[in-house]
Parts: sequence; structure tokens; C-alpha cells
Amino acid sequence: MYAYIFSGQGEQNEKIEKKLYENYKESKRIFDISNKILKINIINDIKKKNIHQIGIFINSILKYKKKKYKSSMIAGHSLGELSALVCNKNISFEDGLKLISKRIKYMEEDSRKNPAKMIAIIGLKKNKIKFICENYNAKISNYNSPEEIIISIKEEEVKSFYKEIKKEKPKKIILINTKGGFHCDFMKNAKKKLEKEIKKISFKKGICPIYQNVNGKKNENPEIIKKNIINQMNNPVRWIKTIKNMTKDGVKFFIECGDKKILEKFIKKTNNKIAYL
Repeated sequence: MYAYIFSGQGEQNEKIEKKLYENYKESKRIFDISNKILKINIINDIKKKNIHQIGIFINSILKYKKKKYKSSMIAGHSLGELSALVCNKNISFEDGLKLISKRIKYMEEDSRKNPAKMIAIIGLKKNKIKFICENYNAKISNYNSPEEIIISIKEEEVKSFYKEIKKEKPKKIILINTKGGFHCDFMKNAKKKLEKEIKKISFKKGICPIYQNVNGKKNENPEIIKKNIINQMNNPVRWIKTIKNMTKDGVKFFIECGDKKILEKFIKKTNNKIAYL
């Protein structure tokens, strides 16, 4: 059984996206269609933060189009869940593209109202991280692997939180280059706005089950899938549960639709016996 997975931010690679546009007819066609739908020029503005997410989305879909194996299950991490929904035919490419554009806009608006940062904590137990978060305006945003958890925290509390977490001697602490705190209550207004857009879209049963961020569970019902993508906005990405459930349901090979293989390290930390193509 083959599982296709899609990464989110961090996957951007402007050089590859430009190369795809310049050298491959199908890639150029998809980028040109996207430009017309969104009334922008993606390749010219690819380095802008509000554009590079669209580049990631398109690149992931182009990678999936080259697939050699039948997909038995599918999942995406954060932004990648929208790529997964399109590739699995739960929603159309045009709807997915418009949703990404709206998602970027609404998340940026919340980030300006609630300035926050994200911090990756590696090598510290989740219960200890949760306990420390309770003393701050901090929320867990990503359960990436048993070894890596990402938290979102108000900008003014970053320094004191960093000192506190450092006392627990994690393997590593990484301040992520974001201007907002995602997948937590800092995005509750963005969720409300995006929910209105998502409710306008017709969701269909896909090619195969999709395992979604909000609970890591297998889903095939279009209405549940729709509800879960709405709730993804202000709930943690439960990637550990996602991988454990996919493994339990029989996946033998993971295929990542991206260039940097960002999700590979998370999967190998969760289950190092699974093959990765």
C-alpha cells in the first residue's frame, strides 16, 4: 500500500519552481491557469511570503501528477492538506487555489493583530512542554514527531519562555521565522473567515481515504473532511497520530510530493521501519 504525503511551509524552492515553469509545458500551463484565476504573476513574485505558499501548492500537485503507484491513502501537513485534498479529488484545483489565497490573507490579518512567534522544541517530552506553556500565552501548534513539537507564543513572551524551556535541557530549540502563531487560537478570526469560504465549496468523496491534521484519523465522508479542514486552522497538526494511523492501516511505502523531503525525518522518528520512496 502506497501513501502520498504533502508538506507545507518550508518546502518552498523558488529555483525549482522557475525551472518547472520555463522547461515543462504542463507546469507552465498550470502556473498560467493559476495566474489567471488569482490575477497575479506567481513566478515573478515567488519570493514574496504571500506568494511562495501558492508555489508550494502548485509544485506539490505537479509532483503528484507524475506518480507511478496507485494511492491507497493520502495526507498533508498543514498547508499540504489542501494539496492532498486537490490531488485526492475531494475539491477542484481552482477551489483549492482560491482557498490557499484566502487562507494566506486571513492568516496574515490575524498575525498582524496577534503578533506571535513559533518555536520548535526538540528532545523534550510533550507533558513537560504543555506544563510550561500553561505559564505563558503559548499553545502547541504541531506534534511533528515524538522528538519534535512546535509551539506558538505571543511575541513579547518569547525571551522569557526561551529561558524557561532551556532549563529543561532539550536537545535543540529553534526560533522559526514566522510573524504569527498558527494552528492554535491565535488564528480563531482567520478560521471564522475561511469557514465562510470553505462552506461555499462542494466537497466530494476522494480516490482514497485522507488522514487529516485535526485528529490524524482516516476520513472519506465529504462533510467530515470539510469540517476537519475548517478546524485545522485553530487546532494542532497531529502528525504523529496521522503516521501511526496510516501505519496501523497497512501503509508500506510513503511517497512525499515535494523536493526537500521535510516530512521524511518526522516519519522516521515515528516509525523507522516504514519504507520511503
